[in-house]
Amino acid sequence: MAENREKPSNPPQAAPNRDSNSSEQREKLAEEARRKEQKRIRQHEMMMAFIAHVPPSFVGKSLNKFSNESVGRFVGSLIAEFSDDLLPEFSNWAIRYLKSLEEHCITNDIDRLKMLGVKREPIALSMTFIKFAPRLDASFARLGSKRERRKRAKALLTSVPVLNELATIIGDVPALLWKEIPDPSRIASELKMLSSMLTWGAYLYEVLGANSFLEVSKFALASLVHAITGKYLDREVSNLTGAALDDAEYDETRHRVWRITNYERLQANIPIVTRVLISLNTVLPDPTNT
Repeated sequence: MAENREKPSNPPQAAPNRDSNSSEQREKLAEEARRKEQKRIRQHEMMMAFIAHVPPSFVGKSLNKFSNESVGRFVGSLIAEFSDDLLPEFSNWAIRYLKSLEEHCITNDIDRLKMLGVKREPIALSMTFIKFAPRLDASFARLGSKRERRKRAKALLTSVPVLNELATIIGDVPALLWKEIPDPSRIASELKMLSSMLTWGAYLYEVLGANSFLEVSKFALASLVHAITGKYLDREVSNLTGAALDDAEYDETRHRVWRITNYERLQANIPIVTRVLISLNTVLPDPTNT
């Protein structure tokens, strides 16, 4: 009788070390998050260095040196690159936005401008700028006067030297602890960023040669209409401006007074705004009847 023999059993398989894999994955994710944050900080520092060393007047003059032809080529290349996806959405957004303002009775004004060659997309874009410009101005105004902003900016920087010393002593914080414990180098960078932000509003106003974003936005629409039609059309422009601001008291007379007082100065300081809108109006497809 054959002797029964037991078959050798397979050796037990080692269970995967899930804790080890999970730890490695967390460390990779933490390291990736730190790299992204460090990249963001470097970008902010480059921007701060630019603002600190490049006079706003130089930036404004450099922008205004771009000719109608060069701006047109740039805008045209952007439109060509994104025409399949962006243009239909842009056009639909403009239609929806202008229809949302029908209660202000501006349909006839828009129709007349379209008949004269001004397309609805740059109209809607200009009106949106007008709508949000007062909020931008108010945000910068809440930061205080020029003297107050400088005082606050200086106060924010008082701790930076100490933080830099601590960063040198501590060295690189491990990736997994990077968000769990304070990082002196990151805190120093954020303080410098906050300090720089206090000057952004004044810097942008000087770049534009303007007193507010609101007057820039109003000029944008007025200059677009004048450049395309050859007329100021104060009634139509004032109606659109008042609708964008939701200000029923912004009438033709009020707008004409503003234009006579400010238009030539802004035309000399920020012709780039008009050139961009004209280029957009030129390269966009002809409007439909919608």
